[in-house]
Amino acid sequence: MAIVVLTRAVIVPVEVLKRKWPGGEASYRAAAPNKTYRCDGHLAAVEFMTPGDVECWIEQTLKPAGLRFPEMGAERDVVVADSYEGLTTPCNWLDFRRLNHWSEARLKGAPETQLTGPPGWSPEAEPDTHYVAPDACGRRMKFLSVDDAVATFLDEETGRRNYIGMVNRDSLQLILGWRLQAIWDRFSPMRALADRDPNGLPEEGRARLREAALECERIAQVAEPLESKVLWLAGLLSRIAQEWKLSARLWRLYLAGELGDAGGWMELTWCLGELGEKEEALVAAKRAVEIEPDNPGAAANMAASLRALGRRNEALEWVDKALALDPDDRVSQMLRAELLQRTSPEG
Repeated sequence: MAIVVLTRAVIVPVEVLKRKWPGGEASYRAAAPNKTYRCDGHLAAVEFMTPGDVECWIEQTLKPAGLRFPEMGAERDVVVADSYEGLTTPCNWLDFRRLNHWSEARLKGAPETQLTGPPGWSPEAEPDTHYVAPDACGRRMKFLSVDDAVATFLDEETGRRNYIGMVNRDSLQLILGWRLQAIWDRFSPMRALADRDPNGLPEEGRARLREAALECERIAQVAEPLESKVLWLAGLLSRIAQEWKLSARLWRLYLAGELGDAGGWMELTWCLGELGEKEEALVAAKRAVEIEPDNPGAAANMAASLRALGRRNEALEWVDKALALDPDDRVSQMLRAELLQRTSPEG
């Protein structure tokens, strides 16, 4: 018998589990931290995506139970097999071979019989779980969800879903951090384009930005240390896409944890103004100038919000303040010219 290795497998002989694991193989199966467990009657294996998860499972679960995993020497109860690199430490009781789409591990002396993989796997089917280097995962794998210690990603190159077992949350944060950087690298050039010409982005580009913003929101829900950064990016991407309602919601989520960020309040002001929520836009604009009274953009937002409410004289005062802080700002210059042309009384 043999077991398939698709990513990084922590392998333990069933005989070792009978001697050392309370309840034997059946109990070990129940303790498996994700859905990758497989057993061929001789070997039991659990797979992980990152070395950090492997180390966590061995150090925090297997070693305390008395299973040996020495750094040197052949006397071991546990071995780690990498689908691409092979055995990470010497082992005298395991045979390992690499094939085109997976690798195989077999207890030495065990008969050659049907290959055993994780639930739902077969040699004829395209595997749901396969090796992808974590940095590559960040570049091309769209994050979908985490459920029962299994993270689900969509491979943007193949359209295939990948199910990655996670034990150590730090490993997930690492991969999601790489993914976040990939999103920024891909879409940040659109920010300059949108600032030059808000209507210059094609519909396809706006749709991609919206999808990226929603992915960032999903990341924020499971990546607590990254939450603020991710929500900021989600709000920005959706604003560039002119998804005003979505962007306003995301900026509110961001500002719930970052009340002192004037830039966030300015972004929210913009979105609320586009949505016609004039009073709410003015409230957001006031928060920005309270935090950064010398920010010309915040002053210009105050002017625009007051103009929308028909409060012309107050708007002129704020646009003059914005120009005093930045005389070359063309947006404030145009706003002032427009206000001076209007002769209607204040509302």
